[in-house]
Amino acid sequence: MPETITILKNYTGTGYLFTLYLTSVAYLLFTEKEKHLRALIIYTPLTLLLIFLLPVTHRLYSAALDEETYYRMLWLLPLGITIAYSGAKFLTGLKKDSYRRVGLCALAIVIILAGTYVYSSPNISKAENLYNLPGATVNVSEYILNDAEFDFIYAVFPKEHVHFVRQYSSKIRLAYGRDVLVDRWGFFNPIHDIMENHEIIDIASLLEITRPKLINYIVIHWTRATCDNPENYGLILLDQVDGLLIYRDEIVAIEIRETIGQYFPKS
Repeated sequence: MPETITILKNYTGTGYLFTLYLTSVAYLLFTEKEKHLRALIIYTPLTLLLIFLLPVTHRLYSAALDEETYYRMLWLLPLGITIAYSGAKFLTGLKKDSYRRVGLCALAIVIILAGTYVYSSPNISKAENLYNLPGATVNVSEYILNDAEFDFIYAVFPKEHVHFVRQYSSKIRLAYGRDVLVDRWGFFNPIHDIMENHEIIDIASLLEITRPKLINYIVIHWTRATCDNPENYGLILLDQVDGLLIYRDEIVAIEIRETIGQYFPKS
């Protein structure tokens, strides 16, 4: 089986919704008379699907970009629009209002059955706050924002918080992001390596990298062991918030104050 077929099967899951989409396209193929609509929701998507399924397209895409994102070409298929439009067109074709009401209920049931109850997923949990972000991330980020003398904040966070910090505030720049956390991408970051890939955090080695970059805040989970007391290296323990130790590098803070702080006034 061609790899593109496998990618399509994985993308469509149970195949129920995709089958409903193809059924809608087939229906419009026989009923839609407007040429511009046929081109927009029938011919163009089917051409894109055909191009996607060609093995040569997969090879060229993988060579030029990234094989892991090849499935994103399927985002160009207007599944929702096509299903909704074909359903509306079918209902308007019915002569009696009673038929339309029954048809509407039937179509709604078909669409509902094509999906799954997303709230049963283990990846979904009850929101801790209005931001729909982990409370610890919000509280630590807010603490740092209030403590910072200037709007120059460059921080190191444990990897489990990296995805959420920037969602809370773009003022906090991170030493590494999601690109480092995805193993298959193979990106290496020395700060991430020291923070996450060793049982004991080597503070001296960490500061050798963070200080030239003017990273002024370092957040460490209270359970993580360090080779020495971070305060012996010029770090100031500001507080422990939700199990996270918040350190400010005072040496970097002074350098920022004396050099670039004037360009980042606190808003």
